[in-house]
Amino acid sequence: MTGDTIAGQFREGDAIGTFSIRRVDAKPPTFKQEEVSFRNGDVTLSGTLLLPLTEVPYPAVVFLHGAGSEGRYGARFLAEYFTRYGIAALIYDKRGVGKSTGDWKRSDFADLAGDAIAGIHFLQQRKEINPRKIGIYGHSQGGSIGPLVAARSRDVAFVISAAGGGVPMYEAEINSLTNQIRAKGMTGGDLAEATAFIQTFVSVARTGEDGRNWTRLSRKRETQNGFPYLGCRPKTIISGHFTGVSPITIRPSIGRR
Repeated sequence: MTGDTIAGQFREGDAIGTFSIRRVDAKPPTFKQEEVSFRNGDVTLSGTLLLPLTEVPYPAVVFLHGAGSEGRYGARFLAEYFTRYGIAALIYDKRGVGKSTGDWKRSDFADLAGDAIAGIHFLQQRKEINPRKIGIYGHSQGGSIGPLVAARSRDVAFVISAAGGGVPMYEAEINSLTNQIRAKGMTGGDLAEATAFIQTFVSVARTGEDGRNWTRLSRKRETQNGFPYLGCRPKTIISGHFTGVSPITIRPSIGRR
């Protein structure tokens, strides 16, 4: 730290970056905020409602979460940005995170979409919000769930999908895992065998079928030096990416022995 500046280095996985933050005078607030909660069945979602300092009623946006344990503050920056343009924003803790009840690890995409719809219904009851102008913003997994929300509810005025999937989620998972091992330098026959292993892994986690092929590949993985592994059995997996297909619970990790 030097004067009004903090600089340094950060690491996320294998990626390394630098940062520099400088203190500046605070700008006048563009919103007021309120701690709120709403329910989807027996799950209580806790969040923050940001309301612009402009004329009511406001259009509004409900923020969806990315994969994993994401709370309301994951979308805080963009929520504040929307208020500058007169748009209210609802951000909330994913079920099982922060002050929200439930467990996202045991929930599928339909459950998470239902949480967003409950948020829309909550906003429709607020006198400050225009009930006909409420939309969805989702990034990554949330970008893939957004269209599902719109398909299930006619109350969705718009959908903003940031980095959402353009293929079925199980295909996205296979591509993600395969790209990770390719980035670690695996090529040729090893890559082909690893890809077959990943495809079977995802298939078993998704459908519960193809168990014999999984057993065969698992035994080969255990005996073949350097063969990539996932570190857990498909029946115990819950992936942060394709939970919409099957009640699955830990995100698989890929590496090499």
